[in-house]
Amino acid sequence: MSSPTSQTIVGDEGPEPRDYTGAEWDAASLSGKLQLMLGANPKGRPPRWGWVVYRTAYQPELDGAWAALEDHIRNRMRNWLCAPNEDADIDIVNKTDWVFVQDAAALDGITRDALRHQFQAWAVAEAPDLTTTNWARGVRYEYFLQADEDALASVLQPPTVPGASYVNLVQAWPEKLPADVAFDEDGKPYPPEDWMKMTLQALHPSNYIELDHPEAWYVYYRDPDEGAWMY
Repeated sequence: MSSPTSQTIVGDEGPEPRDYTGAEWDAASLSGKLQLMLGANPKGRPPRWGWVVYRTAYQPELDGAWAALEDHIRNRMRNWLCAPNEDADIDIVNKTDWVFVQDAAALDGITRDALRHQFQAWAVAEAPDLTTTNWARGVRYEYFLQADEDALASVLQPPTVPGASYVNLVQAWPEKLPADVAFDEDGKPYPPEDWMKMTLQALHPSNYIELDHPEAWYVYYRDPDEGAWMY
């Protein structure tokens, strides 16, 4: 995988460079890269990494899939960070914070746009420096995961089928196309590229790190009708 280059964050003193280049970054383990990312956050922001995961389908037969998805993320993220070829850092393991939200009354069948509003409220409550115009919020707040009916059903697929199990990766603050380029030559609106399927194999700390670069979305994006982001 390619390494992120640089981006700009808005801190207390205004925009500052967030540099992911150089010997320190290149030599860092997964844990080390996550530490560097957290260290570059604006002052006052919680030192946590991980996404919010929402369940939006509540058929009883999907309960096992939701439990399996939570188990996969919690256990495998920790295992990857503590793998023998990694410079295990218990501090970054303790800063892992994947938030699993299950609320049938509020989330069953919710639209993706309504879910974005809920997430945005959560994000601003946790990191008050966020704004709707700040393009460098950091990966924890730029995206969230959605487990809808199709995604949860996919989790129940046999593990022998590569890429069959996935979850939805959603842009939390998608940009709208300008009016003059929002339609094709036939006058049809371009479909929004604001979410994609992400296989469970791709839920890896290295991809979390990759997505902290603001251009990474356009590198890895796949139309949901054409399959999921595999690795």
